[in-house]
Amino acid sequence: MASIMNLSVSEAMSSDYGTVNYNAPVHEVLDLMLQNQWEEVFVVDDDGKEKGLVTKEHLTRKMTEGVAEDTPVRDICVKEVFTINYDEQLTNARDFMRRHRIGRLPVKNAAGEIIGILTARDICNGFSGKLEALGNHLYSVIENIVEAVQVIDCDGKVSLWNRQAEKLFGIEAEKIIGRKLEDFIPDDLLLEVIQTGKSYNYVPAELKKGTYVVRNAVPVYNPNGNLVGAVCTTQDISYYYNLMAQLDKANSKVRSLKRTIAIKDESNEEAFYTVNFKTCLVLEQAKKVAKTDATVLIQGESGTGKELMAHVIYENSKRAKKPFIEINCCAIPETLFESEMFGYESGAFTGAQKYGKVGKFELAQGGTIFLDEIGELPLEMQGKLLRVLQEKRFYRVGGTIPINCDVRVIAATNQNLYNLVQEGKFRSDLYYRLNVVNLTIPPLRERKDDILGLTKRFIRELATSYN
Repeated sequence: MASIMNLSVSEAMSSDYGTVNYNAPVHEVLDLMLQNQWEEVFVVDDDGKEKGLVTKEHLTRKMTEGVAEDTPVRDICVKEVFTINYDEQLTNARDFMRRHRIGRLPVKNAAGEIIGILTARDICNGFSGKLEALGNHLYSVIENIVEAVQVIDCDGKVSLWNRQAEKLFGIEAEKIIGRKLEDFIPDDLLLEVIQTGKSYNYVPAELKKGTYVVRNAVPVYNPNGNLVGAVCTTQDISYYYNLMAQLDKANSKVRSLKRTIAIKDESNEEAFYTVNFKTCLVLEQAKKVAKTDATVLIQGESGTGKELMAHVIYENSKRAKKPFIEINCCAIPETLFESEMFGYESGAFTGAQKYGKVGKFELAQGGTIFLDEIGELPLEMQGKLLRVLQEKRFYRVGGTIPINCDVRVIAATNQNLYNLVQEGKFRSDLYYRLNVVNLTIPPLRERKDDILGLTKRFIRELATSYN
């Protein structure tokens, strides 16, 4: 969108001007100006060459002072006339006219020919027209973007409420603009911005049942640093939230199938199958550490059975009859991480569920939480997880009462966390918190003696599943 400062003279000038011969008597020139409603005319010689400029005001004053009606206009016209190029910025033309205290400027093209006149009124109309065009363009953009946009002043009165805001909040713009937001939504995030002067980013909310959004709200300051209002954008993520729910459901079915394949059959097989000597040592170590509450970090390439190993630890632990909550760290959007992991209180933000929401850590209370793909966790989220592991307690979003955390943590990754620490992509303090007991599962290429047994197991279990 073009800036108003880039408006050129040619976009504001007027082409409504006249020319008269320099020998024309002043009374004829005045009659001509009155007939055509010209405010100024250029005075030219017989060859059409510019000789000066005369305005209706100047001409009328001279005649009032007693200048004879048959006086040639060349005798009273202004001969030294400033001009300006058509491609000059309008702001420069305005400043030039102020500096020289003149009310009009002839406009010339690249060849030096007069092509128009620029008056103070033209400048005002040019700026106001451009402002109107920019305003209409901005209004069209705001009305058609997918986010709801809400703007209030420092008194909490609504000054902008776009079409998407009408749709999401169920309040028509004509009913809320000019009125206080608190009369409609007493606890809205925008009101908190006005009170605190703080910005709020990626705040999740459920505006109504099944309508999930992410909100961003910031204070607005004028050039002097004074708070003049606040603006908020609200994006409907219900589609993506439902996709996540469907993905979780599908993943749950996949995990269930994996467990079905892995569980012991009538011959009392191990859930994690191996006859490989090195892998058997890892399995025995897993069973031993299962008796404790030590945090375990399982490492290994994709497909080595890290999730099955986590189940071996869980099933052989004293928490085997308590919840086992699995979390894929790369599947939770960063904006929803805190509310998904720790839950939120009722009224934590606009649209929050009436009774709040229980997070994954609370669901796992007394049991085991399995953090798969821990290496994909963003740094900011790593800090929040570390605090829970250190303090053994957490707060729900919007909560003030700490919740004690009695959870056994098992983490898994197919990445080299130590290398990620060296590269600054993973927190060293979190790494050492997780790496209390390290189980590294060898890849299948180093366990070729397992291939035949695994193949037979998969064929048998799949045959059972598909009858």
